[in-house]
Amino acid sequence: MPIFDIQTLLQFYEMLIDDFDDLMRERHSARRAFHCIMEVYHLREWVWHDLVENNQKLKDALKVTSESDFRPHQPELHLVSVSPGYHER
Repeated sequence: MPIFDIQTLLQFYEMLIDDFDDLMRERHSARRAFHCIMEVYHLREWVWHDLVENNQKLKDALKVTSESDFRPHQPELHLVSVSPGYHER
């Protein structure tokens, strides 16, 4: 039995939208920004498992054969970097 109420890709996406809206209201919040970064990263996994993994036609269109091939299709992640040691003040 699931512990949390997020069970589907759509629910996960809605959580991301809610958290992004919170970030837009509190643009200074590192916590809210970090939540969005982590959720965007994990959204790829949800999309792979729920939409792509068992859909050969979509895999062919995306030119992917495995989950590791699917990673490059999220190019915006390279724009986000966390500097090592930044948290160590």
